[in-house]
Order: sequence, then C-alpha cells, then structure tokens
Amino acid sequence: MNKKRYIYTALLFFAAAVLVTLMIPSGGRYLQRFSMGERWRGETLTAPFDFSIRKSDGEIASDRRKAEKNFIPVYALDTAVAPAALRTLRTVLEDREKEEQAAGKPTARRNRQQKEATAFESALRFIFFKGLLPQPVASTETDDGSSHIRIENNSVLETVSTREVFTRASALAYLSDRLPGVADSLGIVPSDYLIPNLVYDKALNTALKESEQKNVATTRGIVHENELIVSHNQIIDRDVYAKLNSLKNEYEKRIGVGERYGWVLTGDFLLVFIVFGLTFLFLYYFKKDLFEKPSNVLFILLLYVLMTGICSAVNRSESLSIYLIPFAIVPIYILTFYDIRMSIYEHSTVLLLCSLIVPKPIEFFFVNFIAGIVGVFVLRRAYRRDRIFMATGAIFLSYCVTYLAMSLIQYGGTEGIDPWNFVWFGINAILFLGMYQLLYVIEKTFGFISDISLLELCDTNQKLLLELAHKAPGTFQHTLQVANLAEAAAKEIGANPLLARTGALYHDIGKMNNPAYYIENTAGTYNPHTSLTPKESAEVIRRHVTDGVALARKQGVPSVILDFITGHHGDSLIYYFYSKEKEKEGDAADDSAFRYPGPRPVSREVSICMMADAVEAASRSLSSYTPEEIGELVDKIIDIQIREGELTDSRLSFHDVGVIKEVFKSKLTNIYHSRISYPERE
Repeated sequence: MNKKRYIYTALLFFAAAVLVTLMIPSGGRYLQRFSMGERWRGETLTAPFDFSIRKSDGEIASDRRKAEKNFIPVYALDTAVAPAALRTLRTVLEDREKEEQAAGKPTARRNRQQKEATAFESALRFIFFKGLLPQPVASTETDDGSSHIRIENNSVLETVSTREVFTRASALAYLSDRLPGVADSLGIVPSDYLIPNLVYDKALNTALKESEQKNVATTRGIVHENELIVSHNQIIDRDVYAKLNSLKNEYEKRIGVGERYGWVLTGDFLLVFIVFGLTFLFLYYFKKDLFEKPSNVLFILLLYVLMTGICSAVNRSESLSIYLIPFAIVPIYILTFYDIRMSIYEHSTVLLLCSLIVPKPIEFFFVNFIAGIVGVFVLRRAYRRDRIFMATGAIFLSYCVTYLAMSLIQYGGTEGIDPWNFVWFGINAILFLGMYQLLYVIEKTFGFISDISLLELCDTNQKLLLELAHKAPGTFQHTLQVANLAEAAAKEIGANPLLARTGALYHDIGKMNNPAYYIENTAGTYNPHTSLTPKESAEVIRRHVTDGVALARKQGVPSVILDFITGHHGDSLIYYFYSKEKEKEGDAADDSAFRYPGPRPVSREVSICMMADAVEAASRSLSSYTPEEIGELVDKIIDIQIREGELTDSRLSFHDVGVIKEVFKSKLTNIYHSRISYPERE
C-alpha cells in the first residue's frame, strides 16, 4: 500500500478518535470506585472541601411522589359571581313584590315575605363569602383524614378545609335547614342562584405542581471540610455511600469547568488516541490487507463510533440501563467478515472506550466481554440458522451468570443484586437477535461476504455453476476436486474453508466460453490448438481469467470470489505453449505473452486454490497413482510455485505450506486408490 493510502487511513483513525472523545461525558471522573455493601479499600478519607449530601435518585423520586400526592389543589375566587347572582335574586324578588301589591295581597303577608327575602339574600351572601365549589371537588386528604383546598384571591393563596366551604349539595342543605319553607314561600328555586364562585384553574395547578416538583430538596445535610467520610476497610453503608457519591458528583462538577476541563479533555483524548493507535498497529502488523479497501477501515471505525455514541446516549438517560446495549454483536459482526483474533481484539477495545463512560466500568467490562466471547465461540461457523438462537440464549445466560458473580463479589451477598438488570439482559438478547439480521445490509453496503452468502454461492444449482456443468463438464469435475482439496487444506491451517471451497468452484468459470480448448473437455478427440500458433493458444488459455471475471460480474458475484478467478494462476507462465514457442524462437522468445494477467494471490484461501488447481490438473497426467508418485508430484508443483514467487504475498508460513502438501497427498491418494479386480459375470 502506498504512503498516501496510509496517511488517508491514519487521518480517518484520528477523526474517529476525536469523535469518540467528544462523546465521553464532559467533566472529571472520580477514579476511586465504590459500591454500597462492600469495604472501602482506599485510605481513610476526609472531606477536601464543604459539600452537600445529595439524596439518592430513589429518595428524590420518593420525595417527588410524596409532593405530588400532598399537592393541594388551587381554586381561584371569582369575585364577579356573587354580585351577579344577588342582583338576579333582587330583581326576581322585586318583580314578585310588585305582583303581590298589584294583586292586593295583605300588607302583613308582604312584610313577612320581605323579611324572608332579606334572610335568604343574607344566607346566599354567606355561602358566597365562604366559597361555593363546583362538583366534583378536587382536594387533598391530610393525615388526620380531612380534605383541603387552596383559594387564590388577588394572588394570595389561603389553605382551607373543604368543611369550611360549600358545594351545591351542602349549600342547598344549609338553606333548607336555616330557612325551611322560605324558597317555596318566595316562589324561587335556590339552585338557580347557587353558581360556583371557586373555579378550578388547570393551568395554574399544573404550573404550581411543576414548581413544587422542582423545589423538592435534592440534598440532606452538609459535610464540612476535613470531616471524616469513611475509614479504611469500613463497610460502605447507606449513609457513607451517600457521602461518597456526593463527593464524587461535586468533584466531577468542579473539575468539569474552567481550565481544568481542558486537562480532562486532553486526558480523554490521549486514552482514546492510544486505543485507536494500537488498533491501527494491530491491523498494520496482522491484517495489513484490510488497508487495501477503504470500506474495511470505515466499517471498523464506524463500529467504534456507533457503539460509543449509543453507550453515551443510554448512559445519559435516567430510564434506560447500560445493559440494554447488545455489545456482543460487535465481535459477531467482525467474526462474520474477518477472523476470530480480530473480533476479540475489537470487542475488547470497544468495551475499553465505553468503560470511560459508564458508572461501573469493571463490572461493565467483565459482563459484556464474557457475553461477547461466548457469542463468538457459539457462532464461529454459522452454517445453520438455529445457531443464532443458540448463541442468543448462551449470551443471555452468560450475562446473567457473570452479573450474578460480580454482584456476589461486590456485596458479599445477594442483597445488592438489582433484579431489573435481568430484564435488561433479556431485552439485550432480543436486540442482539434483531441486529444480527442487519448482516445482509452490511454485506451490501460495504461489499463484504458472510458464511451464509458463501453457502448460497457454493450451491451447484447456482446459474453460473449449472452452465459450467452443462457447457464444460470436464472443467466442472475438475473444479469440484479442486474445491474439495482447497476446503480440506484451509481447514487444516485455520483459514476459511467455506471461502476456499466457494472460490475454487468459481475459479475456472471463464472456460465455459471456449470449453473445447481445454483438455479436460475434449475426451481425446479433436484438439483445436493444432491450428493455432503457440501465442494464439496461450491467448485463448489466458483469456479464461478475463472471461471468468466478466461472467462473474454480470451475475453479481462478490469481489472476494473474483479474487479467486484473477489470482488462481497469479502471473505464472503458460509453460506448455511457452516451451513450444521456445522451440521455434529459441532463447529470444518473449514470455510476456505467455503469462497470466494476475495478480499474484494475497490471501491464504486464494493461494490454497492456486496450489490445489495446479496439483489436481497435473495429477491427471500421472501414469500410476502410488503414494510415492503423488507425493513427488505435489512437492514438485508447489515448490515450482514457491521458486517462481507466486506465493510471496500469500501470508502462508512454511509450516502452512507443509501442512497443505500433506493434505493434498492424502486426499489425492484416497481419490486415486487402487481398486480390487472384480470377476467377470457370465
């Protein structure tokens, strides 16, 4: 890879490090860890400054619930209601008296009615003075069983018992008891004048409720400077925990402002930069081929940024738990497209970064790390659909067991275990199952390929393989043998056997365009090369590489399989026709026209396919198939490839090559083993 590519990749890593740093909560972080119920392992701690003891979230929530329960509703006094009702009553009574006078009613009767009217008006005035409530009545019951409301009059609130005010029912009862028969005597309906003058103001009550919730005290007491907080090896009880937590919050608040915040931010960036720097070096030394495709780097960095961002967002939420996030999906994604070593490394580093965010980093790291490793082991080769359900169950179980173990260590018992965490683990498992389905989207977005896709591609009912079997049956049989050899060898050296098999099945599909020009398809009949010059024959032979790429691209075959088509011969010589050319031209023969277009293989799987292809093809020319002759042939073919540098970039060790040779020898010996001679039947 050229220097520009390295610089571009390094800038991407730097940008990701900056993004992750900004996602880490601002302010300092109190690095001494503590939990209620465990012993204080640090030195005896005294208060470095005065600070208030903050109530726990549970206490604050309880106080707020109590404040809401004890909220006394407010009714606004409408001063216009009473005068309007009394005016209406006077008008009715005056009209009634005029009618009585015009009808010639006795004066004594009119005087009596006048007194009754005055008494009724006085009683009605008293009801309005006390206050008349609408129904139903919203009130708050106190500890002594009485109900209370507040009356707002000219911005002044007065708390009164509901016994001191009237409802329509109690007002009618009051009028009936105090002035029995008066309403009938006057010919009026009392309820017509009982209009509530205490009005429930919803907006005012809502505003007052919110104000009272905000005014709920979040602290209780003060710790003064140099006051003892906790002694060495002391059990952290509820009171000590509250003091330690308050000190932690106050410390982080003070560090998170002014010039100190710049230092904290610098420390965060240095830690994040170290993690990303180590990741860059890990890829450089162990997975350098990933740098060749920008999509590889983008995908890896995206996982870092995305998981850190989700962790930061959930950590800021008061209603969600950090155990909701399915971190176990990270190593599964990496394992699906790369290898187990890289999946474990990235899983570890993602958890390290998120440990800078969460409140209990050690517990968080252990629980999620073990769950991810369990998932990796169960899903190492996901060839069956039921494996994902097995992995989901195993991950859930590992979460529960690891959390239980950590809690027992911290609290020395089960009293500190939060049962809700087991619910979060269940939701986590469901989210893991859902996020696993995104593999298809990731494949299409970044151009990757999973084992599931490889299984689909190596189905011999695929269109290209069916055409190959129909048009070039000899080549098809050859590819099947190569696939078997490549798969067995890949399995032995720890490469991807499914990728090796699938790539081997497609490596010669270009031959279907001109099948008769390849010996395996001629069955010893007419050879079309007899009418061609060596250069023309070599051009036809080498064209199966470019034809194969064109056919594969037309059918949408992934690029990782195209590497097998282009790399299974590397840039090696088409030696048979080159030797023919040398017979004609002598040493002046130019070999450039007799070389495959390449490139040389850079992955272990393509390199294995190259060796399997050459060995399988050459084995068909043996006169006898003894283990010795097969062994000599395998050694000779692979040694030539090594000598000519075809495997230089393959990342295969000498040990790997030795193992591959032994696998090929064993497989070919079994394929071409001697059979007993059966007697002829008459």
